[in-house]
Amino acid sequence: MKYLHVLDLSKNNLSGSIPEEVSSMFNLERLDLSFNDSSGSIPSSITKLNFLSFFSVAYNHLQGLIPSGGQFLSFPCSSFEGNPGLHSDSKVFCNSTLGATYPSEGDNDEDKFVLEGLPFAIGLTLGELPLNIANITSIHHLDVSDNNFTGNIRDVFHGLQNLEVFSAKSNVFVGRLLTALSLCSMLTSLDLWNNSLDGSIDLDLGRLVRLTTLNLGYNILQGLIPEVLFSCKALNILNLSLDKLSGQVPKKFSNLRSLSYLNLNGNSLSNISEALQVLQECHNLTVLGLTQNFQGEEMPRHGIRGFPNLRSLTVGNCGLTGSIPSWLRNCRDLRGVDLSSNHLSGEIPSWFGGFDHLFRLILSNNSFYGEIPVSLTELKSLTSRVTLLQDDDFVAYNHLQGVIPSGVRFSSFPCSGFEGNPGLYSNSMLFCNSTLSAANRKEDDDYDEDKFVFFGAPFAVGLIVGFLPTLYLLMGWWDQN
Repeated sequence: MKYLHVLDLSKNNLSGSIPEEVSSMFNLERLDLSFNDSSGSIPSSITKLNFLSFFSVAYNHLQGLIPSGGQFLSFPCSSFEGNPGLHSDSKVFCNSTLGATYPSEGDNDEDKFVLEGLPFAIGLTLGELPLNIANITSIHHLDVSDNNFTGNIRDVFHGLQNLEVFSAKSNVFVGRLLTALSLCSMLTSLDLWNNSLDGSIDLDLGRLVRLTTLNLGYNILQGLIPEVLFSCKALNILNLSLDKLSGQVPKKFSNLRSLSYLNLNGNSLSNISEALQVLQECHNLTVLGLTQNFQGEEMPRHGIRGFPNLRSLTVGNCGLTGSIPSWLRNCRDLRGVDLSSNHLSGEIPSWFGGFDHLFRLILSNNSFYGEIPVSLTELKSLTSRVTLLQDDDFVAYNHLQGVIPSGVRFSSFPCSGFEGNPGLYSNSMLFCNSTLSAANRKEDDDYDEDKFVFFGAPFAVGLIVGFLPTLYLLMGWWDQN
């Protein structure tokens, strides 16, 4: 299960301790273990999950020390509430009853301030961001996420010279980005995801040279991607998805040698050829999202060497023409490829079968013809995502024909993975009839990452309620397949 991106085991009455083996899922981005009966402590090894952006163990029976370090510095109080036995040796700790943050005993100097779900006890009422935050000049970490704050982001930043982390995601902030944020030269993480901010990205990013994480996605930001972002040479995570940005990927992005995660999905960018030529210079890039951009352009075939460390590539729903490019063959570390909902044609290359780690291949809603390469059955990690994961429609709705290759991998795939190809047939398994091969194409607007979700009821294999046996069952299934 080392390729898993999302694991949701919430609300399942799972008991027992959280196993150390979770830390071996090094690609994990979301881990939700909330509302169970888990006991024991939180394994400190989980701090090594560098891609983890969401974590919750709320409302269990956990106790002991909350691990520090890594992504745990950015998790809100709500991730740990409902566990009276948990405590922290850092300067602040979340009180699960009040949803507030309190300094530890003997600590005179706050460095963290979290407003999570309920007003902090300083005369704050929900509405606009309170101006008296500016009085806490020694603050290092300011998190006002998930509070339904409205209006503009008010200027409380002039005196916050030590601020390193500012998170205000999932509020209702409007208006332009506050340029005073640029004065916080110590800032390493800025997260304004899921608000209603508009205008251009006019921060003075040249001042924010320590920035490692910038998340401005799911707003209404317009205009060009600022070229000055290249000054943030420590930038590791950049999310500008689901905005209204236009223009091209700046050429100077080739200087972002630390960049590992880039999500530009859901904008109106142009010139995919130059974008790929620039981004291939980002040698540490592992996740690249370009979905819903470059409308009607041609998939470039020349001038691209490849991405040696790329693990996830999504270029779906772009209306691209052309064929699957040969440079993709050089991306040997790929785990997931999504080229769905384009106008790509030609045959599916047999070299896809040579990828050692590829387990997610989505080529649906295109115009591919010919046969499905037998070599795809040799993919060691490829598996159906419909029984325990979600259905990605594999090669559905193309112009493929001939026999569906037989093998352990394909035998678990559902009909929906092949439907919309009237010329396909199978000698080894029940195949979808003409009612499933309808001419109407299935529109796919779901670009979620890989998910294991067991929600609201015990996992239906003997009603397993122990955390450890459930996890080992999943790991065993993954290794066998």
